[in-house]
This record gives sequence, C-alpha cells and structure tokens, in this order.
Amino acid sequence: MTALLLSALFPEADPSELAAVAHELGYDGIDLAVGGLPGAGDEHALALLAGEGAPALMLSLDTCLPAAVQPWASLAAAAGCAALRLAPPPEDRPELTATIGELAALGAESGVRLLIPNHAGSLYPAPDGLAEALAGVDAAALAALLAPDQIPRSRAGDHVAWLTRLKLPPIGAVCLAGYRWESQIGAGNIRLWSPLPTLVGQSLTPWPAWLARLKDLAFDGLFTFGDAALPAGAAERLRLARDDLRFLRRYWLPRP
Repeated sequence: MTALLLSALFPEADPSELAAVAHELGYDGIDLAVGGLPGAGDEHALALLAGEGAPALMLSLDTCLPAAVQPWASLAAAAGCAALRLAPPPEDRPELTATIGELAALGAESGVRLLIPNHAGSLYPAPDGLAEALAGVDAAALAALLAPDQIPRSRAGDHVAWLTRLKLPPIGAVCLAGYRWESQIGAGNIRLWSPLPTLVGQSLTPWPAWLARLKDLAFDGLFTFGDAALPAGAAERLRLARDDLRFLRRYWLPRP
C-alpha cells in the first residue's frame, strides 16, 4: 500500500508545503496535478518534492491525448514517477477509444504506467466498460485508476455480492474518496441537492466491501485520496486526508 496526498486539494500550496503536510499526515508521497506542457518549473517541483522526502509518485494530467501525454511520460520516467493519471476521456469523444493502443505503447516505451480512470460523465463511468476497453492490453503499461465513488449504482441490494459479480479492469491505483448529499430549499420551494465531501467511512460508497475485494485481488499499489471537485476549505480537506488515511490503514494493514 502506497498512500499519496492529492496536490489538487491544496492548489495554493507550494511543493515544500505539500511535502511538509504529507510528512505530518503520514503519506508516502504526492499525487501531483500538472497541466499544459512540462517545463523547467515542473522539473524543479519534482526534484524538490523528492528532496523533501515526499516524491511525486504519480502525476495527474489534464489530458488523455497521446501526443500531449508523451512529454509528461518522458519527464515522469526521468523523475522516477511510478504512474501518470490521465484525464477521463469525455463521453462525447468515442473516437478516443482508438487511442488505447497508442497509450499502451507509450507506457511500455517510457516505463511509466499510464492510468485511465472510471469517471461519471466520461467514456468509462463504470469499471466493467473500462475492463472491456483494456482487454488484451499490457497491464504494466496501461491500467485503470479505480474510483469507486464515481460508479453509478443502486442503493438497494447486497454490495458485497454485487462487487463479487462486477468485472474489474487491471488496477494500477485506487482513488479513495467519500461524499454525501446535502439539500437546500431553493426558489419555488424546490429542494436542491449538492454532493459534499465526507469521511470515507461515512460515505455512500461501500468502502469496506471494496477494500475486501481489492485484498482478494492481491492489489498492493497506489492509493490517492480525495476529490478536489467537491467543495471544501483547506482545514476540512486536511482533516479528511488525515482521517481517511487512518481508515485505510485500519482496514488494510494486518494487525500485529
């Protein structure tokens, strides 16, 4: 188990601050959000994080296009990053399914594992569709970033039984995040619902069942924590990052 602090949760923090926070919370490294094309500033940030003892073991990109991913793969390989998280392919771009082979070749050539997330509103909202897309692909080069909280599901039924039937792709990393729904009365006395972050142990996602399934699969990879798209202040995000890591360790690590 390798726990990564998601830098996108703290967009105002510089690399030194991120490293200090990661150390204090007990994380192994950083999931560093990057964008555009890599430059000298990105190389400096990666070197600084490694020097501070919180290496950027995964980079989260804002693209999934092979031509734009390639320079990041080269930089990640030089910096010792284990993986690149690609942006979710938009659901209105079905032609991007044809890039799977290119991405796999890029991962194999660079030696950096590329990860495609399942994500609501993308080409792959659920992991079974991603499993089909990645069938026959070298999992060491291209795999899934599993995001259970993004999976459409019914509230009814036995989650453990459902999970045993759910086809999963090869998994390179898991996004651990929790959310709940909160409502407010808006104009016209209409109830408006919004998702808010919450502790994974109290979220709508059946995390104990998911962690049991991952253990059955002998998964021992990267965990990245949190969802930067959910509204929260820095103090709340720090509390969730601390307590969610404790939750994972209680369920994941064997008791002495």
